[in-house]
Amino acid sequence: MRNNRVKASVLTALTVLAAFPVAFGAVVSAAPMAEVHILDWDGSVSIEGSGGNAQGGGTAADYVYKCNGVYYHFNIPVRFYCNGVRIYPITTTPPPPVSAQTTPWGITAVGASKAWPTSRGVGVKVAVIDTGIQSNHPDLAANIKGGIHFYQSGASVLSDSNWEDDNGHGTHVAGTIAALDNTKGVVGVAPDVELYAVKVLSSTGSGTWDTVAAGVRWAADHGMNVASMSIGGSVGSQTLADAISYANGKGVVLVAAAGNGGDGSSSTIETSYPAAYPEVIAVGAVDATLKVASFSSSAPYVALCAPGVSVNSTYKGSTYKLLSGTSMATPHVSATAALVLGTQISTTYDANSNGVWDPAEVKAKLQASAVNLGVSANFCGSGLVKASAAVV
Repeated sequence: MRNNRVKASVLTALTVLAAFPVAFGAVVSAAPMAEVHILDWDGSVSIEGSGGNAQGGGTAADYVYKCNGVYYHFNIPVRFYCNGVRIYPITTTPPPPVSAQTTPWGITAVGASKAWPTSRGVGVKVAVIDTGIQSNHPDLAANIKGGIHFYQSGASVLSDSNWEDDNGHGTHVAGTIAALDNTKGVVGVAPDVELYAVKVLSSTGSGTWDTVAAGVRWAADHGMNVASMSIGGSVGSQTLADAISYANGKGVVLVAAAGNGGDGSSSTIETSYPAAYPEVIAVGAVDATLKVASFSSSAPYVALCAPGVSVNSTYKGSTYKLLSGTSMATPHVSATAALVLGTQISTTYDANSNGVWDPAEVKAKLQASAVNLGVSANFCGSGLVKASAAVV
């Protein structure tokens, strides 16, 4: 019996360039395509040389050629000749989509993804009281449900619907809270929450306590569950204090930055408002090694700390940016509070037995589930916020 044998020869090896970065503007020549020749046939195939694998029958390879009733699968494109005649692939199976989404180190540090099987924040409303949010940012738009703009005009506070972010700070905060879990950009701690832009600061990041207070009251009156405030000043105001008390009474979980005035000493008290108000969860910052950030303010009212150095998040202009500050730490806690609100309260934390999470109960849960970093409570309170533990 004659032994007819299929023999494929790869005449030109391929060069893989994708694994190596190329400087912008450099000229790169494509590697020549491998050639495969079928010289005889009996339904089997062998490869001599390198550059690809061919197999008779169905596989998960990408490029499929047919010769004399036999299908040949390659994981690279080749010049395929059947008895001297070039054959083109009869089908090309596209590779599975590769996610371009990256997970910022802070999202990993707080254990966000481990919390998602239990809670992703669905239906929880978070007000970002800041410089606004870019409404059409591709990594945020689906989660943004509305907003308002408060601004000072003489002795009066006025409002309109122009809550677009012309600074970038608020958009960055929003991304850490709820950047979409998709195939682009970054992902937030609570990727399914509803975001509301409460713009109280200008393009320069400045505002008044009256506009901030108006934003806090708006959040309370419009059903917000969490108010994230990456803002601060060394002196508060009665108007602001009254608004904070009002929102707390309405069931809003209030979270604010501890401040960036730290000197590295836990014995120095660097006061910042609204963080210093007793109804507010004050947040300090740590770096990627979980060391207290050099700028993080210390005070006895600091409740928790969170990632706040070189935090990657969404930014104005549909971009992304690394920023540092207790402003960046705050949304990690705000979002974790939203995840907690997406769970059923247990009798352990339901102090008033009303069956719902109240602000003090959420704070207690966040602190009880935090990771003690072995640093002064003036820096980190109960420790590093931990979403994965907070939803249990």
